[in-house]
Amino acid sequence: MDQHSPIEMSALGQSFRCDKCGSPYVVDPNRRGNRKKKSKHMACPRRKLDPQTNKILTLCNACGLAFSRSKKAKPNPSPPSLEMKLEYLKEAKQFTSRLIEKFGDQDAERLSCPNFKKHGCGCLQKYITDQSQNESETRVRQLLHLIKQAKILRQQKCYGFPNSNGININSTKSKIKVGLGNGHRKSKAFEEFVLTQRKILREEYNLCERATQKILIYSNNFLHKKLKTDPNQRSRITRRKGKAALGKLKPIQDLANENCCIDNCIKIAKTHAKLLEEWRERATSGQEEARRVLAEMLTPAGGSRTNCYRFISWITGCSHSTISRVNEQMKKTGGSREPPQHGLKQWWRKHGQPRKSCKPQERSEQMVDKTTKSVNYSQSFYQQNLYSSPPITKTESFSSCSQHPQAIADPSQLVDTSQYEQDNQKLMEINSQWNSFRSQQNNNVNSRNHCHNTQVMPNMTTNAAVYNILPSDQYNDQQFTLNDSTQLLHSATENNNPQYSY
Repeated sequence: MDQHSPIEMSALGQSFRCDKCGSPYVVDPNRRGNRKKKSKHMACPRRKLDPQTNKILTLCNACGLAFSRSKKAKPNPSPPSLEMKLEYLKEAKQFTSRLIEKFGDQDAERLSCPNFKKHGCGCLQKYITDQSQNESETRVRQLLHLIKQAKILRQQKCYGFPNSNGININSTKSKIKVGLGNGHRKSKAFEEFVLTQRKILREEYNLCERATQKILIYSNNFLHKKLKTDPNQRSRITRRKGKAALGKLKPIQDLANENCCIDNCIKIAKTHAKLLEEWRERATSGQEEARRVLAEMLTPAGGSRTNCYRFISWITGCSHSTISRVNEQMKKTGGSREPPQHGLKQWWRKHGQPRKSCKPQERSEQMVDKTTKSVNYSQSFYQQNLYSSPPITKTESFSSCSQHPQAIADPSQLVDTSQYEQDNQKLMEINSQWNSFRSQQNNNVNSRNHCHNTQVMPNMTTNAAVYNILPSDQYNDQQFTLNDSTQLLHSATENNNPQYSY
């Protein structure tokens, strides 16, 4: 049932609103810019009979046309199962293991494509096995040679390698290392190697991006991330798709003679050419900035008056579908010009990134492994102010032991792990007692006069630093055990001796 009323709803004293999408317009005024000639027909709302509710719906032009079309079921292919992906990865691993056995090179484990979306890509496997056996061996050796070159070049930084005198080859100042993060930017030789070989692998060998990254050992950030060390904040690779990249955009001066729509949006090129140049420059700088430019050009002025899609496409080089998506996003957000957040960022923000957690038993085993690598050492007392150093933790004691210049490197003198656990428990008890003892003595104003007469001695017989508080006349050339330090601490707390106060 399709009825066209010759009278507008507004003539009856009612404001029109589509029963399906809620639009207040029969014809969307933002879409009129794509028509070069204005139609004399006055659009009326469309009325359709809903077969489910048996009610007559008053619809706008777009919803009425969509209601009349036969609804086709969209193809919804089932996503690949996890078993299919695991089977593909298993076959790829078997393929690389055969190459390792044949060529005797562990780098051959990189000669398989890991890309799997709807089905396994396998472009690298096809490239190797596509020709005869002799040709396949030649291709494998060429790819292995590229992998070895990439491993050597990616170790270089932008400041080069130091020579025998310890001076950088590419810099006269030996202490200055140019690059982001103290020289972590890759060298120019590696950049040129990746950009040159990537073009060959992608275009001549028909390999996908994931397989190319596996051979040349680079990441997406290496190609597309804007370099902070570059004066113009450019990325290493330039865009190769789009009208702007292909040079198909007309100059702004020539666009003033064109006709885009009935409103002649393009006539702004005669009066605001500089503004259009800025829009074009920003739109070609990146996708995120291009969406901001589209949002600015789609902002209505004077009610529903906006620039037409044809004019926007001529200036920015964006397609009508991209402009339409930005327009819909602005309608949903109430005119916000900021592009929506990336879907992966939204997912991680909603679900949270997984944190690595280990059980207490596993953590203690890890600490024991670290402890067995450290060694015992004996050292005379250090003179330092007690108030300037808190009780040493386990982590600090391990690092201080490994960095001590007089550490004993004899493996036979490594700490017994069982004894370490007992001593570590005693250490925690002594530290807690010492903290309570210091808090009780903080109220004593004169206690600071005795700070310089106390010594902090790391007791290394248990491979953990323990605070032993001694008068200045008792620390010369003496070694104390854990029991001695415990007795001293108990005597200080019981007698409340001001000589040991803080």
